[in-house]
Amino acid sequence: MTGWARFGIFGFLVYASALAACGSKGAGDRFAPGDDSAVPFDSGTFSDVVGEAIHPDADPTLGGPCLDDAQCVRPTITCATFTCDKTVGRCRAATDDTRCDDGLYCNGAERCDPRIGCLPGAVVDCSSGDTCTIDTCIEATHDCKHAPRDVDRDGDPTASCTSVGGKDCDDHDPTVSSKLGEVCGNAKDDNCDGKIDESPCITPDHASCGTALVVSADGTYSLSPAGTSRTLAASCASNADFPRQMVVALHLDGSDHKDIDVVASSTGGRLALAADTLCGDATTETACVAEPVTATSVRIKLRNVAPGIYPVYVFSAGETAVELKVSFLTPGPAATNLTCATALPLVDGTTPTATVLADLADIGKVPSACASAVGPLVYRVDIPSALGPRDLRVRAVLGTSGVRAVLGLRDDGCITSGDELRCGTGAPADLFVRALPVGTHYVTLAANGPTDVTLTATLSPPTPAPADATCTTAPPLPLDTTIIVDTKSHEKGVAASCFAGTPSPYSAPPLTADAAYSLHLTDVSDVLVVAHATGSDQVGVGLASPACTSPDYGCARGYPNRIVRRALAAGDYRVFVESTNASAVSLSTFVRTPAATPSPVGADDCSAPVVVIPETGGLFVGTTGGKHADLDASCDTAGMPKGGAPEVIYRLDLKKRSRVILDAVGSAYTTIVSIRAGATCPGVELVDGCAAGYVIDNAFLDYPLDAGTYWIVVDGYSLGSGAYRLDVRIAPPLPI
Repeated sequence: MTGWARFGIFGFLVYASALAACGSKGAGDRFAPGDDSAVPFDSGTFSDVVGEAIHPDADPTLGGPCLDDAQCVRPTITCATFTCDKTVGRCRAATDDTRCDDGLYCNGAERCDPRIGCLPGAVVDCSSGDTCTIDTCIEATHDCKHAPRDVDRDGDPTASCTSVGGKDCDDHDPTVSSKLGEVCGNAKDDNCDGKIDESPCITPDHASCGTALVVSADGTYSLSPAGTSRTLAASCASNADFPRQMVVALHLDGSDHKDIDVVASSTGGRLALAADTLCGDATTETACVAEPVTATSVRIKLRNVAPGIYPVYVFSAGETAVELKVSFLTPGPAATNLTCATALPLVDGTTPTATVLADLADIGKVPSACASAVGPLVYRVDIPSALGPRDLRVRAVLGTSGVRAVLGLRDDGCITSGDELRCGTGAPADLFVRALPVGTHYVTLAANGPTDVTLTATLSPPTPAPADATCTTAPPLPLDTTIIVDTKSHEKGVAASCFAGTPSPYSAPPLTADAAYSLHLTDVSDVLVVAHATGSDQVGVGLASPACTSPDYGCARGYPNRIVRRALAAGDYRVFVESTNASAVSLSTFVRTPAATPSPVGADDCSAPVVVIPETGGLFVGTTGGKHADLDASCDTAGMPKGGAPEVIYRLDLKKRSRVILDAVGSAYTTIVSIRAGATCPGVELVDGCAAGYVIDNAFLDYPLDAGTYWIVVDGYSLGSGAYRLDVRIAPPLPI
C-alpha cells in the first residue's frame, strides 16, 4: 500500500499545506542546516510528512518542497545552482566544484556542499611509506618530491638507507661520503669503504695556515679543495654550505702600499672568500663575501695594505678545482660616501646629467630594506625650487657577470630604513621616479657582490603620468581581448607587487615599472588573466582590490604568467602588470559565467564518439583514469612506455585563425596538454604544441592556430592520471 493510500485525503492535505506554507514569498531556506522552516537534505522530514518510511534521501542533491525556482534560491551558496525540480516537487542543487578551487594543489581539491558551500578537500598525501625519504608536496609542480634522507647534503644518503642507494657512513660530516676519495693521515674513513687511511689516498694541498699557497705576484692560480675540510671560521660562510677550505698567503714585498684584488671562480659549486689579519683568528676578519647565487665568481679587495703577509681563505661547496686571480694594484681612494652626511653630489639644477664610475667593495652604513653584500654608496640629488619637480632616471651597469646592483631612493631624512622611498635590484638596474619634489634626495648604490659600476643619472622636466600609472586612475580593462602595455614611461606606482619579499634568485625584489587597470564584474565570474613578456624581460601580473595594497586575488611571474580565479564575486578589482626591463607586455583578460561545459568526458580513443569543443571554448572536467594510453607526447618524461599515460581526446574545428589557450589548472595530477592537427583523429602533434604540468599550476599552452581541424589531448606526465580540468579559451590572435 502506498503512502497516499494509507493516509488518504488527509495525507494529501498535509502535503499541500506544506507547499503553501513555503510559497515564493517569505519561504524558509530549504537547504540551510538547522532552519526549522526548511526541509533539509537527507533529513527524512519531508518523507515523514507524506507518510513514507523515514530514511535519508538517496539523492543528496534534493532539498525541500517547492513550487517554483524562486523558493530554492540560495545567494550565499555560490558554488551551486538551485532550481525547482517540478517532476518531484522539490528543490534540486547542481553543484560545481570548480567554483571552490582556491588555486592550490597541496591542500587538496575543494568540493561544493549544497547545504554549506565550499568545503576543503583532503590534503595531498605524499607519504612514500619509506622512512629514508623526505616526502614533500611541491606546490609549483603539483607533484610529490621524495628526496633521499641526506642530513649533511653531500649527495650521498646515509648508509642505513639502502632503499635510496645510501652509502654514507657518516651523514653528519659532508667531507665523508662513498663518492669521495680517501684522505691520507686523518684517521678517518673518508670514502666509507671500511678502511682508514688506505692507499691510494689524497694529501690535501694548501688546506691550513701552515700549508698556505704563497702568492706574491699578479697571476692566476689553481687550487684543489679535494680532501680538505673546514677548520677555519668565517662570518659569511657556514661549514654546512661551504665544507671545504683552502688558504692563501698574500705576500706583499717592498715598501709601497697596495690594493690587492682577489677573484675566485669554479664550475663545481658556490665559493666564498674571507680575509683575516691573523691566520686562524676569526676575530681579526676584515672581509667576507659569499658568491651570489646568480654569479659565476666572487671577489674581495684589500685596500691600501702595507707590506706584509695577509691570509685569505677560499671556501668551496664542492671538490671541483678553483681558479684564483690575484692582482696587486696601485692604491685607489677608499669610498668616502658611505653615509648621507658624506654623500657625493650626483645631479642638481646646474648638472642635470652625470656619469660616475664606482668601485663597490666597501661596506656602507646606511640601513636599507634591500639586502646587499657591499655598499651602499650614497649620492645626493638636489632639485632647486626654481626648477620645480623633476623626473629622475638612474641606471647602474655592473662590470661583474651575475652580480646584481641594488638602487635605492631616500628622502632628506636619510637616517633610518623608514626614510627609504624605494629600493630594488637589477642587472643593469634602472630607477625612474616621476615628478620628484623640490629639495634634497639621496640615491644609494649597492650590490650583492663586489664589482665595478657605471652609474648614470638624469634630471629632466616632469612628464604627465599615464592613466594606467596608478590604481586610483586605472582605466577600464578591455575584456576577452589583448592590449599592449608599454611600461617604458612608467615608474613603480602600484603598492602591490608580485616580486615582494626576496624571490630567488634575487637578494632583494627587482626594480620594476608597472601599470594598473580596473576590472568590473557585474556577476560571479571565472577570470583568466594572461601576460606575455618581451625578450628577456621578467614580468609579474597580479589581481588586487581597488586599494592595490597587496595582490589579494593572485599573482604570477615567470612562465606561464597567468592568474585563474574560479567564481570570483561581482565587484571592482584591479589588474596590474610589472616589468623588470620597463618594456612592452601583452595583457589578456577573459571573463565568463562560472559553469562547467555540459558535455561528455573527452573521447577515450579515436574509435569512440567524437567530443567537440565549441568555438566559444569552455571548461571541461573529467578523468583519464581507466582510459587507454595510445598517444605519445613529445614533452613527456624520457623513457616512458609506448603510449605513455592514459589520455582523452577532444576535437576542435576553427573557421578562422585564432589564439587557443589550454589550461589544466585545478587538475588533480600532473597533466600534459597537446595540440594535434589533421582531418582525422588523432592527427599529428604540432611543433611546440605540447605542455607538461611541471610548470606552475599545471599544464598551460597558448598557441596561434590557423583555420582547420585539431585534436586536443589531455594526457599525464610521467604516467600520471586522474581527474582533470581543461579550460579552453578561444580569442583573436595576439597583436603583432
